[in-house]
Amino acid sequence: MEKEKEAEKAKNVRRAAKSAFTRVINTTQLLLDAKRPPSEIRDEFEKVKVVHADLIKKHEAYTMFLSDEEYPEAENWMEECSFKFVDFSIRVNDYCQSNAINVQEKDEEHSAASGEIIKDHGSQDKVQKTSEIDQNNAAKHAPAKPLLMKHEKPKLPTFNGDVRKYFILKPISSTPWKVTIQNATQ
Repeated sequence: MEKEKEAEKAKNVRRAAKSAFTRVINTTQLLLDAKRPPSEIRDEFEKVKVVHADLIKKHEAYTMFLSDEEYPEAENWMEECSFKFVDFSIRVNDYCQSNAINVQEKDEEHSAASGEIIKDHGSQDKVQKTSEIDQNNAAKHAPAKPLLMKHEKPKLPTFNGDVRKYFILKPISSTPWKVTIQNATQ
């Protein structure tokens, strides 16, 4: 009896998590439809990720109470939620990428237009300064790429059995190793 109550409670908790998941996706979809900036969309999508992870945890807690016959139906339900999440994440990523490209194109158009205006006035120095500023603005809007550096693989010494050939293993004093080892064992 108590196990059934816990199962019912877990099912209600999972249902509430699914409702929260649906609400967050709908909110983010409204932002997509309103063509909000990609940064705002990404912030809201982070909430979607958190709520989806919470839904998975609550679903797993609920499935602990299910019999073998009920389990496949619950997994199909969760699979639908996961497909909805993946589909939505693809739409968000596509939107953010397409808007990033549009922002870069607008910056290029703006820099070309500002360059033409300054050329009309005949000042070459101002054109160079404007293009430098526009390049800096474009760099701020472009996604950061990691800096990759290639290094040579360091050569490590190989041990061939002769301790006297390695500086680290050579004795500091002028006494040979054998004497030191004999003195230490006596």
